[in-house]
Amino acid sequence: MMEDRRRKSPGSIAFLAAIATMAYAAVFSSASLAADAYPSRHVTMVLPFPAGTVTDMTLRLIADHLGRAFGAPVVIENKGGAGGMIGATTVARAQPNGYTLLFTTNSTHSVVKSLFKSVPYDPEKDFAPVARVVSLASMLVVNPALPINTPAEFVAYAKSNPGKIRYGYGNSSGLIGGEMLKQAARIDIVPVAYKGNPQALTDLISGNIEAMVIDLNNGIPQLKAGKIRAIGMLPSKRNGALPALPTLNETVAPGLDVSAWGGIFAPAGTPREIVKRLADEIAKFAARPDIKEKLLTVGVELDYAGPEEFSAFLKVEEVHWTTMAKAAGIKPQ
Repeated sequence: MMEDRRRKSPGSIAFLAAIATMAYAAVFSSASLAADAYPSRHVTMVLPFPAGTVTDMTLRLIADHLGRAFGAPVVIENKGGAGGMIGATTVARAQPNGYTLLFTTNSTHSVVKSLFKSVPYDPEKDFAPVARVVSLASMLVVNPALPINTPAEFVAYAKSNPGKIRYGYGNSSGLIGGEMLKQAARIDIVPVAYKGNPQALTDLISGNIEAMVIDLNNGIPQLKAGKIRAIGMLPSKRNGALPALPTLNETVAPGLDVSAWGGIFAPAGTPREIVKRLADEIAKFAARPDIKEKLLTVGVELDYAGPEEFSAFLKVEEVHWTTMAKAAGIKPQ
């Protein structure tokens, strides 16, 4: 009687298992060697916002730290426009080898689908989260020529002058914050989009717009110079850089809490060993007292989370920002 040739003898099964083990070990070893050799050339970090923004300032500190740690140049490439989608798309389509990274905010990930009908990348599937690095605060400010000094006076003025306060914004936090204030206080203020906060700030100072939602990094120097006037913070808690400035939540818009985050992504498929090495080095950056001090002066707080925690955080944030966008009456364009 002929034996079924499809059956494998114990010896052949053991041989195949050994081959599989060797192949797995070879792949793992190659990945480990790649991580050990990383980086062997310069790394490009794409920022999907213009130069001069709070994210640009933060990224320059990160790039300097990584460059010194890796002994290889870290080049910053500003690719602003389309709400950050141009820069994010560049990284989503880059080779997954750790040499092209993205430093971005909720604008390109948590809220992008609520603002745009067509998004040329998938915020979840096309990226490998590396680390959340900072939390970013913003505030409502006005041109000092306006008779407005407090949140209550802002609301009163807006109600007396419906449609006559134009507020500029250079990112999603600014738009959603302004529209949520509009809904909460039942006022008619008009949003004006800009490529970035620096451009909106120029128009505010010159009087082309009456107000804007601005990050503290751009706003504090002009506030100290008397060129703008601060009205209220958008996060629910006061900021250590301007402790006397009340929040909109505690004054005219109970429940308002608009806080942005900044984090690093690699293209999907980047080896885990490289992602881990980057995350570990960013953890060292976030633990530096000198960095903490520099960032706090401009209202930026270190808020580190590694790959797994950051990934879980992103899922929660997408729901949070989508809910806020809907509550603010924002429809995808």
